Amino acid sequence: MATPLVAAVRNPDVRRLIGATSCSALASGIFLGALPLAVAERGGGPLQVGMVSAALTIWWIVSMPLSALVDRWGVGLTLRVAAPLRIVALLVIAAHAVVRGEASIAVMGAGALAYGLVDVVTDTAASALPALVVDEDRYDEAYSLFYTVNRVADLVLGPSAGALLLVTERWLPFVLAGLLLAVSYAAYARFFTDPRAARVSSTGEAGGWFTRITAGVRHVWDDPFLRAVVLTLTGIVIAEEIVAVVVTPYFRDGSGRSDWAQMLGFIRSGTGIAAVVAALCSGALARRFTRTRTLSVVALGGALCPAVLAIAPHWLPVLGALTIAAVAESLWVPLVQSEVARRTPPHLMARTRAAMMFITWGTLPFTSLVGGGIAQAVGVRPVLMAAAIAALASCALGIWRYAGWRSNARRAVRAEH
Repeated sequence: MATPLVAAVRNPDVRRLIGATSCSALASGIFLGALPLAVAERGGGPLQVGMVSAALTIWWIVSMPLSALVDRWGVGLTLRVAAPLRIVALLVIAAHAVVRGEASIAVMGAGALAYGLVDVVTDTAASALPALVVDEDRYDEAYSLFYTVNRVADLVLGPSAGALLLVTERWLPFVLAGLLLAVSYAAYARFFTDPRAARVSSTGEAGGWFTRITAGVRHVWDDPFLRAVVLTLTGIVIAEEIVAVVVTPYFRDGSGRSDWAQMLGFIRSGTGIAAVVAALCSGALARRFTRTRTLSVVALGGALCPAVLAIAPHWLPVLGALTIAAVAESLWVPLVQSEVARRTPPHLMARTRAAMMFITWGTLPFTSLVGGGIAQAVGVRPVLMAAAIAALASCALGIWRYAGWRSNARRAVRAEH
């Protein structure tokens, strides 16, 4: 008898989604691995890295109205129209190679701003697609596989490839990322006209445009599990963004290595091995220890990541912190995504996804700018410790509180019987 993972792989839609996801994730890994290095290589500090990061994420502030367009057009049509525009944005970023001085950072920021807008739409549609074309009884295994290939591509292969390509030619990682996105687009093409990925109408929806746009937020807040996830992620995502903004200049200035860029790329790739194993084990851990208990422990690891990084700007603490973050994310995302898909009606899939991202990622531009500026002014370590405290507080308000509520409810049921 085939294992659940093998049975999921035998599904042709799952295989096609794995191909599209892996190419897109490898492109993102190369791009996101090379971009902060390119800024730092041009002399940028934490503030400049934070500004470029903010340009990438600022569009999540308007993710809810954009997600309403995804639900209105349908996932297939959205991917068909929006996905190619990411390639154009990458070519703009690649043009920084022919610009001299600080103006090159401005070019990268402009390209990142354009990429971020299109990526919000494309990512919302691509994230909603599996729930529409994969059977519900395969959700855990399918999302585990998608996330595994994602981690292999954007953690193991992408960062080191981006660093090596950047050393070869400044434009090369961004052009190669564009070519990989073109391959991903070809893999998604089967779903452009698939009826399952077409617009899903709901006769039960009423009200004006504001009511429809915020329908995803109401759905998230009305569901206790989704509400707990969002509250937890609010602090965890802030902590992870602080780590992402400061780790490059932190390691550059404190490691004392001339090959710091390549070393950091290899460290990021090394964390992918543990992340891949974790993603493949996520479903089994949830069945063995329950989904809520697994997520509670995972959240603790994610919250402590900045504190580990604050120990020293040397390779071992950096490796430890990034490994903890990668493993925590690899366990968290498949378990949460599959449960969100189960709890969300098809006509709200894109808006629910965008609502969760808006509530959690809406703080990222502010976090990138303020965190990078404070780190440059007072030092990296105080900012990292503050991020860890904020993440622990969000865990207490979110998934740990939900776990306690579930435990008390089960005890009450047993006592009643």
